[in-house]
Amino acid sequence: MEDLASFDEDLSDCLYKMPTENLPLLEEAAKEVADEVTRPRPTGEEMMQDIQVMLKSDAHHASIRSLKVLVFLIFVTHFWSLLLKLTSFVVPDLQSDQVSHLVKVHGIIISATAVKAKATKVCLQCRGCRNIINNIPLPPGLQGYALPRKCNVENAGRMKCPVDPYFIIPDRCVCIDFQTLRLQESPDAVPHGEMPRHLQLYCDRYLCDRVVPGNRVTIMGIYSIKKVAAAKAKGKERNAGVGLRSSYLRVVGIQVDTEGAAAASEKLKNRYVLMRTGAREHERETDKRPSIPITVRQLEAVVRIAESLAKMKLQAVAGEEEVDEALRLFQVSTLDAALSGNLSGACWC
Repeated sequence: MEDLASFDEDLSDCLYKMPTENLPLLEEAAKEVADEVTRPRPTGEEMMQDIQVMLKSDAHHASIRSLKVLVFLIFVTHFWSLLLKLTSFVVPDLQSDQVSHLVKVHGIIISATAVKAKATKVCLQCRGCRNIINNIPLPPGLQGYALPRKCNVENAGRMKCPVDPYFIIPDRCVCIDFQTLRLQESPDAVPHGEMPRHLQLYCDRYLCDRVVPGNRVTIMGIYSIKKVAAAKAKGKERNAGVGLRSSYLRVVGIQVDTEGAAAASEKLKNRYVLMRTGAREHERETDKRPSIPITVRQLEAVVRIAESLAKMKLQAVAGEEEVDEALRLFQVSTLDAALSGNLSGACWC
């Protein structure tokens, strides 16, 4: 975003405030430029694939915990009359004036769903007159789409089409991959004695399967709202909560944090691979199996040692310092004994 601002500040500000309208235009422009640059293309690759623009910003990230008040319209049916109520609803995410704007948040991924298919364009057909409507664009995100209640085709001399006549033809729909994640605020941002807050994330296309639970990430996305599923409880009003909306973030950029716990995990993984490789080479050179095989059990032992060291320092997450000390203890107590064949002082964990 900083590069775009240095080129044109008005364009960058417009993208910040109206990303839903301008991001598709930016992707279409990128596709046209890529089409011109890559011509002529090899046989069988003449068709240009769609391009997804991912955004990144150096701006300060917003806090998920910044409690703001949103006002929603809730329609309640009571005694055959429609009453309008204004209800204050506390949203533990972002400000209400940031809806449909670009925001940047930081946290930890705690859950990820499987990748599913979502239609971007649907094809409808009427059950009565068999009329087909092609390429109906659907809104991005988790908003959904309501099928038309009536057929607008004039059937002179024919029977009138019934109510809710349309059905979707799956073979003619255009679909993309999507995935939903759940983001939890960082432990250092949680006040003492309170529970961490969460935010739902929506990823599509090339942003799917980019992160796994446990990754510390910085998310750039469009702050959006969706309808809340109506609770089917006995005795409740049918139209209660019609105007209620819940918030989520439509992701347009993901940065995985490689510092702190992520860097410690990467170091631990690399050292474990080196230990396994060294044990195999030692076995090949000496033609003798080591007394203590290097397996996943030893890796779990190092993880437990690092976690214990972090708890001794009253830290919520084990960092590189704790991992280095755990690897040093494992080196002098177990790995040296496994390579030398002397089991005195070995840590079996």
